[in-house]
Amino acid sequence: MWKIMGDPKRLNRLYDVPRMKWNKQRILADRKIMDEYGLRTKKELWKAETEVRELRKRARLLLAGRSDNFEIRKTEILGRLIKLGIFTKDHTIEDVLKLTLTDFLDRRLQTIVLRKGLALTPLQARQLIVHGHIAINGRKRNIPGSIVRVDEVISYTKTHIKNVIDKSIEMKGKPILKDKDNKTENNKHTPANVENKEGKVEWWNMAGDKIGIVNIFASRNNTIVVLTDETGAEIIAKSSGGQLTKSQHKEGSPYIAMKIGQIIAEKARDRGIGEVHVKIRAPGGNLYNNPGQGAEPALKSLTRYGLRILSIQNTTPIPHDGCRKKKGYRTKK
Repeated sequence: MWKIMGDPKRLNRLYDVPRMKWNKQRILADRKIMDEYGLRTKKELWKAETEVRELRKRARLLLAGRSDNFEIRKTEILGRLIKLGIFTKDHTIEDVLKLTLTDFLDRRLQTIVLRKGLALTPLQARQLIVHGHIAINGRKRNIPGSIVRVDEVISYTKTHIKNVIDKSIEMKGKPILKDKDNKTENNKHTPANVENKEGKVEWWNMAGDKIGIVNIFASRNNTIVVLTDETGAEIIAKSSGGQLTKSQHKEGSPYIAMKIGQIIAEKARDRGIGEVHVKIRAPGGNLYNNPGQGAEPALKSLTRYGLRILSIQNTTPIPHDGCRKKKGYRTKK
């Protein structure tokens, strides 16, 4: 049976896709724009392109005299662009034909949060919005692609988020080490330097003074470690057993967990993180509540490569009621 227009199971898309998706020049140009504005999918790019294309089409019809009520239609188009901050009162209907894709991308909430200094990177801006840390006119908004009007005010929903971001902005660009004695400008807990036989300082003793959060998920079959900033909004690094071995039965082994901890420690060192809060969890729920054999080696590996553990917390979800536990396998009695 054919689906009719407006069927809730098969809605028509409100954007156009390019006729040649696999054009190399287009792919490279789109990738550059996506990296600059922190777009997650091509769909967000195509939506903005469709919006610009529709406005140009309406302007062409008005200028060609193919539309009734010229003054009313012109006022509608210019008024909308002025509210969005793309145009000023000095622009005319002919200027609509000069609209570009970046004019609309500049008015996205994610872009404005980054350019106002509320986030350090496009990725962090997106995650702050998605996790509900950004408000517009006092109301939380969690859609990164929403268009912001000129009269709207952007702020944080919580004060402690602002304090952490301000501290990160203040630390950005400052050197981690000040001299050979490892005396830093703003670090009281940096571990002592240890020189090797060649007289060079080992990299795992060059951690900074920023604070991060390490989430360790340890099951019987795998170990997954995720490093985030102090707010938990930006994911800095992620590693799992599948990235280090092709053998599925080795993904949860202690050796692989130790290598995962080393990778996370390297990423933390690159971002100037020297102290971390560790959260360990098992599958939980109606499964087992004890972490797998990779939890302890991953934790030890973090300390071995220079990270200072501030706290360790067990975040395994404990059910107070819920689904029935899976029946075990039948065996011979």
